[in-house]
Parts: sequence; structure tokens; C-alpha cells
Amino acid sequence: MRILIVNDDGYKSEGINILAERLHKEHIVVMVAPRFCCSGFSHSLTFYRPIYVKKIPNPPWECYSVEGTPADCVKVAVRELLKEPPDLIISGINNRPNIGTDVFYSGTVHAAIEGCLLRIPSLAVSGYFFDELTLESDLRKACDFIANNLTVLYEDCKGCVPINLNFPPNINDIKGVKVTAIGVKAYADYYEVDSSLQDNVVSYTLKGEQILYKDNPIDCDTNWNRLGYITISPVAMDNTDYAALPKLKDTYFL
Repeated sequence: MRILIVNDDGYKSEGINILAERLHKEHIVVMVAPRFCCSGFSHSLTFYRPIYVKKIPNPPWECYSVEGTPADCVKVAVRELLKEPPDLIISGINNRPNIGTDVFYSGTVHAAIEGCLLRIPSLAVSGYFFDELTLESDLRKACDFIANNLTVLYEDCKGCVPINLNFPPNINDIKGVKVTAIGVKAYADYYEVDSSLQDNVVSYTLKGEQILYKDNPIDCDTNWNRLGYITISPVAMDNTDYAALPKLKDTYFL
């Protein structure tokens, strides 16, 4: 299988390189990833300026760094860098989960969405991979799951519906796999303000912590993930609120 691997953490991140190493054993892998971390860039694309791409010399697999966003990486790879479209795009492995409301902001998830907009089956993969003591071993277990289930994951993605997969906090004690809806993930966020700068400039730095959102249904990714399950959720490509359409039609007059 020809697999394009992208991410939003950058081409040097552990997640994307360990995933490429694992899949390179059995598949043709090309990595196209941002030069710098682009976490939270959602579906941002680069307009009005060039996108600079550098081919990384002598890696075990074909690799490019892109001075652009995760969605840029997908688009420039498919349109310019690859000789033929990949069979599958995998975005990740992201070092933080992308569950619930995170899907709106996630560069990881939106790289997969861009892949599906280009009619290529696409999968986003994330999890709780930020413990330096267990990082490599945890990522290798996640990569084994992906490699062992790649045929099923590919079949799920073949309808060009982006699939969002998240590993739970303790990868050594996974309870199972749940195909489930996307819930709500709430944050108690605030801005750290610095008004000590010159020329009347004030800086605002977004900070905050996740809070438990109690109104989620039981059958959603935020709950199942917290309980120790791998969650797999299809991401909607149609942004229309059909329930609201009848309320909006024929209410405007010239």
C-alpha cells in the first residue's frame, strides 16, 4: 500500500517517525510534514506567499519538510510531490488526544479532512503520548495496533469519510475499541496578559485546563476514551444543519 504520512507536530516529532518506521516495513511510505509545530491550525491553508518544501536527505523513507500547515502538507504532497495519489493518508501520531471539540481546532484531524476533500481515504491518529519515560514504548504499541488493523481501518476510510482514532490515557490497559460519536470537550481557558511591552503593545497568551463536561452522552468519544477505550469516530464532511433549514427558508424578502 502507498501511504502518505503527515502531522501537525512537525517532521522531527517522535509520533510520525515511529509510525513511518513501523509501516515502512510492509508499505511504501512518504512523509510530508510541517517544518515547525502547527498544533491548533485546524484547516488553515497558505495563501499569498510561497510554500517552501525541503527534501530531507538519506532517510529510510522519502521525507519532506514543509514551511506550511498540515492541510498544506496534504495538498502540496498530492498535487506536486507524489507521482501518483496515495492509497491512504495517515495524519499523526499526534502527541495529545483529539477528542470531542478538539476536532474543530486540530491540525491533525483537518489534515485528514483535506485528504478526503481530495478523494483519498484518510485517518487521523492521536493519543496521550507525553510521558517522556514511556513515550517510545507507548508509541510503538500504538503503531502496532495501526499496522495490525490497517486493512480494516483502510476499509473504514474508503468512503472518503475522515476517521478520527484516539488512544486512551493508559495504553497498557486498553479495555477495547469503541466506534462512537464525537462528544464535547470543554476547557476553562483564559488569557495571560502582559502590558509591560513598549509602544502600547499588549500580549495575550491563551492558557487553560480541560474540565469535565457532564452533559455528554455515554456513547461518545470523550467518555469512552476516558474509560480506557480506543475510540474511532467518523468526522462529518457536510456542515449543513438540516434541522435548521426549514426555519431559515422563505423568510427573506426583497
